[in-house]
Amino acid sequence: MNNNVKKMQKDNNLVKPFRKFILFGYYLRTKDQVKFDFWLKENELLKDKFEKCIVIDNSVDGELELDQPDWETYRLNKLLCSNKWTMKNALFGIWAVGVLLPQHRKAITVAMRWENSIIRNVAKGSLIKGIYLRAKALSGLGQLFRITRTIDFNDRDFLVLTGVSSTAEILRSLAKKNNCQTVVTEYGELPNSIMVSEGEMFHLSWPSLDAAIFEQFPISEQEVIEAARLVNEMANGGERQRASKQKELSEDLKEKLKNETVIYVNGIHEFASGLEPRTSERSQLFSPTFASNKELLDKVTEFAVRNGWKVVYKDHPYFSKAYHSAITSQSVHQNVLVLKDTDIHEILDVSDVMVSLGSKSIITALAKGVPVCLVGPFTIPKGSITPGIVETNDLEAGIKTLLEKKKGERVNMKQFHTYVARLRKYYLYSLTGNSELGTKTSEQLWGDLSDFMAGRRTRVSIPDDILLHIDKNLSNTE
Repeated sequence: MNNNVKKMQKDNNLVKPFRKFILFGYYLRTKDQVKFDFWLKENELLKDKFEKCIVIDNSVDGELELDQPDWETYRLNKLLCSNKWTMKNALFGIWAVGVLLPQHRKAITVAMRWENSIIRNVAKGSLIKGIYLRAKALSGLGQLFRITRTIDFNDRDFLVLTGVSSTAEILRSLAKKNNCQTVVTEYGELPNSIMVSEGEMFHLSWPSLDAAIFEQFPISEQEVIEAARLVNEMANGGERQRASKQKELSEDLKEKLKNETVIYVNGIHEFASGLEPRTSERSQLFSPTFASNKELLDKVTEFAVRNGWKVVYKDHPYFSKAYHSAITSQSVHQNVLVLKDTDIHEILDVSDVMVSLGSKSIITALAKGVPVCLVGPFTIPKGSITPGIVETNDLEAGIKTLLEKKKGERVNMKQFHTYVARLRKYYLYSLTGNSELGTKTSEQLWGDLSDFMAGRRTRVSIPDDILLHIDKNLSNTE
């Protein structure tokens, strides 16, 4: 029996055992399989703690191969409009909308707006195709509610949602209605790390929402030194990526860009980030000014041309035509260089400033000494890395501020190292389960989850008494 199981068994404060552990997400790609394995490797603990383990496979194509016969598996496409249409599911979808809409209006509305945005893009003006895809979305909604009725959420269940999707929004709402505890998990901002949060990711995570408190958490000098070592490894990470399928920039292009002021616009996944659907509250918080990568790129291009700057754009690595239209060289100004499948380290090596709506690539940019003009909130508390991060809707002024200092002095690396040290110690968990990266271990995760499930803390990764103590100290100094 491993230490995690023993730790959970010793916890006599849990009044009752939990019935079901429910894991929901997209796990088919090799990259995403790692997230699934993160939970699956604790199969012994899960079987000891829960009466039943369930996985809802949210993969777009194919099916997850699960070598765990004692796990129940349900298949549900990530896009409702991509699920197989059946009359039974369609009728159930109509019933679900009629009966459940009043209770889950926000989640269902966001999900269907999400699907509608995708359908408009895929249908490309075809009325018949649009009607067909909307019928499939209704059938997919019915399939989702049939699955959840079979699972039967209750207050003794524990739901883990991987990432953001229309189906995840509805599952979260259903779980909340039935008092089922829920956490969100995704790859962390640092290499080989994962976040497990009671709330949301990035700008809606507690280090961002409680920024003033987070910045007061104690960090030793040695922990800052270790964080600096990790940052240096991240900055040199291009060596590992160059061995992959990512392309390098040609020497001719590097030489040409060397004499330019290069503004790198970092494309995000518009749906996975929460930017779409644009009508949602999450989208308005994420980016009150720009509705898409294209809008941001066009705005940057407008004043880049005026200032004689060169613009480089690269889309999100998991860009999909199912979500939004591609940005190509033909669809932008001639001053914009559109790159595809190019190693981000290669791009950052020739960039003076990075502009982003919010992306993990921000951490990579800072690690390489490239300052970031951030258009909207992110995990990094506002004003905590100066110079280095400018958060503003006045992009032109923000970029000019970042360019005032010469290369090598545009990011306050000491402040960045301190931020990384706090992120490792108080928020992120190790994907491998051990502590070689300074992140919290697998044993710590299950101790934290034990307290969270028992209602002894409101944040998964940090005890309430520490939060309250620091908050009280801050209040006394005001």
